Amino acid sequence: MSFDIASAAALTALTLVLVQVALRLPLARAAGAIAGPSLRSVAVMRARGISDHWKERAMKLYAWRTLKGVAGFTALLALLAFLAVGAGLLIASAVPGFVAFSLGWQGLAVTLVAATLWLWVNGMLADARPEPVSVYSPAEQMMHRLALGNGAVAEMGFALDQVITRPKAVDARDGEHVFVAGLARAGTTVLTRALHDGGTFGSLTYRDMPFVLAPGLWSKINRKSGVETGERAHGDGVMVDLDSVESLEEPFWRVFDGESYIKADRLLPHAPGERLLEKYRRYVAAILKSRKASRYLAKNNNNILRLGALAEAFPKAHLLVPFRDPLAQAQSLMAQHDRFTAVHAEDPFARDYMGWLAHHEFGSDHRWFAVGDRPAGDPAARDYWLDEWCAVYDWLLETAPERVQFVCYEDLCNDADTWPRLAVRLGLQVGDVPFRATPIAARDGLTARETRAYSIYDRLRMRG
Repeated sequence: MSFDIASAAALTALTLVLVQVALRLPLARAAGAIAGPSLRSVAVMRARGISDHWKERAMKLYAWRTLKGVAGFTALLALLAFLAVGAGLLIASAVPGFVAFSLGWQGLAVTLVAATLWLWVNGMLADARPEPVSVYSPAEQMMHRLALGNGAVAEMGFALDQVITRPKAVDARDGEHVFVAGLARAGTTVLTRALHDGGTFGSLTYRDMPFVLAPGLWSKINRKSGVETGERAHGDGVMVDLDSVESLEEPFWRVFDGESYIKADRLLPHAPGERLLEKYRRYVAAILKSRKASRYLAKNNNNILRLGALAEAFPKAHLLVPFRDPLAQAQSLMAQHDRFTAVHAEDPFARDYMGWLAHHEFGSDHRWFAVGDRPAGDPAARDYWLDEWCAVYDWLLETAPERVQFVCYEDLCNDADTWPRLAVRLGLQVGDVPFRATPIAARDGLTARETRAYSIYDRLRMRG
């Protein structure tokens, strides 16, 4: 049988077009819409402590979601098939023998070779793009997308970890845990590190990434040795390694209740219900069990949105809210916003990564804390961040539980007695003051906006 060059060329062109279309279609997301409810239904059926009545209701819900997922996936495949058949018929009208060639073994071989080569070329082109390479390898990016970007996988990881480690919420409820939460750039990282060094805490670290919802299970699997130290993405001289305490618990709230407080352009005050708080206590208990610790230490700025719920969930916990000179903090927020906006433009994965952590404080996916009036103006201007500073801390002064301890960064740095007093209150060992002296800004010639900010700052110091 002779080889039909014209049909082969036409089939090759059609294959390349269809492969490119398939790459653009959200087929992976559609497949996840099928797998997610299916996996959750299995978890519900195996779960203990859930009545048959609730299992039946859950199974109906997951069955409906699975059906919708199948319908969506089928629709995408049907669209792809429609394009293939329609384009094939058009080509057949111009190239005699095209249909017979395409359905034969030669056509199958041409299709497979063309598709494989085009996928390889796509990969080569992606590697050759003049964009900065992400600090994460393709394999690491894939794992992060699977573990953090897919809610179904994250939920399954949590459920499996709970089954294996069997943590008890009561073990975490009455612990003297420490929660550090404030507007970004208030010295939360250096404070958290000082706390961690002064006591025996169980905390999430970079070693827990990306399976932060399965701390016990992942700690048994992840045997990565060696601790490489490097400057964190903020470019502020803070060095991190795999064992550095970091803000990594927010995916719990995002996965299980994100729709209630994470909106397209803002973050709302968050009031999780008792059932979710009980699940969070079990999550904290799992972290503590995997660390063989009794006190939990968390740095999570989004917790300012749920301080009341944390106070209710952990009646003996310490809630620390750091704050800093408003002009200095606003300037730092603006600088980080500019920095991360540029980073996200060059590395889309970095933007996704911060989104999975619900870290929307700055960058191209910035979402303001909607606890007062929306900040005026452009995030590229310092006044925008000063408005947010005023709104957040004024709101915290009015709504924070009495147990909340406001911590002034300038006092930590310049008053030798502040850190020892705080350490004693928290039951920590008192060592050298780990904070460097910082200059105090002058208050001459202030605008009305700046005057208001310093008024709030002074009230915070009085309460702290």
